[in-house]
Amino acid sequence: IADYLASEYDVRAAVRRESGSRPTEVIEAYHNETEDEDDDDDDDDAEDTDEAGEMVAIPAPTRPAGRRTSVSAGVMNLERAKAHVAPVFDKSDEEKARILKCISSNPLFSECDNAALETLTAAFEKCSFPPGQVIIRQGDLVAEHFFLLDSGTASALIGEQEVKTYNDGDSFGELALLYNQPRAATVKATSDAALWRLDQNTFKSIIVANVLEKRAKYIEFLKRCQLMQALSELEIMTLADSLEPRTFSKGQEIIVQGEVGNDFYVIEDGEVQCVKDGEPVLKLSSGDYFGELALLYNQARQASVVVESDGASVLVIDRKTFQRLMGPLGAILKRNPLHAQYIELASE
Repeated sequence: IADYLASEYDVRAAVRRESGSRPTEVIEAYHNETEDEDDDDDDDDAEDTDEAGEMVAIPAPTRPAGRRTSVSAGVMNLERAKAHVAPVFDKSDEEKARILKCISSNPLFSECDNAALETLTAAFEKCSFPPGQVIIRQGDLVAEHFFLLDSGTASALIGEQEVKTYNDGDSFGELALLYNQPRAATVKATSDAALWRLDQNTFKSIIVANVLEKRAKYIEFLKRCQLMQALSELEIMTLADSLEPRTFSKGQEIIVQGEVGNDFYVIEDGEVQCVKDGEPVLKLSSGDYFGELALLYNQARQASVVVESDGASVLVIDRKTFQRLMGPLGAILKRNPLHAQYIELASE
């Protein structure tokens, strides 16, 4: 999600990325702003922010003295995210299919399973705007929705300058649901525009619930791996946030001997065979790992790894993350008996 935001809105998201924040920290921190305000201050609770063209930051307007702004309520837990009940709006099967197609391909929803995607689809509410009408306005403090353009066109403007155009299937409004700043751009319909909007609570709760649920699953798995048992809780959490799941079918090569390697792999499920010069040399299964030699020693892959079971799922750690954890993880890898086997195979 952080990578997607960095590519779409390079200024603000890149700052977050470079600061070293984990991707889930961005979501958690935003999701938990609130609830420290008086009941009669409800109008302040929605001070979410930005949007579409958030290419530049807009200073937050000064609030009247005596009014308190929202404060972080700490790290959100999974139970709170799951407790949210999403609204349901009637749609035709064709409309559901269009929405599902759009959100399924959106990196913001990459952590969502099928059930979550169905809940999101049901929670989108139809709205429409005639040509020239403002959908979101630059500088607004209140930003309550994520928008999906079903048909028509719209433009994002900073001041009077058009910075982006939107067409069928495009979306905008996500940054207001992840960061607490005023909207940085105006989005205006440039033709009759039919849109779907998703309220911020549903957006954040479903994304956070899925991210945290997946994180919890990975943390539990990593703690069972002998390799990871010497890592601290924070290191395991950092690693869990960085894992990329991939699946492979029987007979498929995960890595190829002689190629440049940029990833480290932990087997989540299934069995694989290490093959060197066409000969099987070592079988690995759930909890085992491979690929570290290329990252530790900047070597080409010393063997191919081929799926032997009906399928295999692996958790991938990229070079950048591996190097960030190099101190604790590298030392552990070099002490592990499996690493000695890999060194022996590489020297043959």
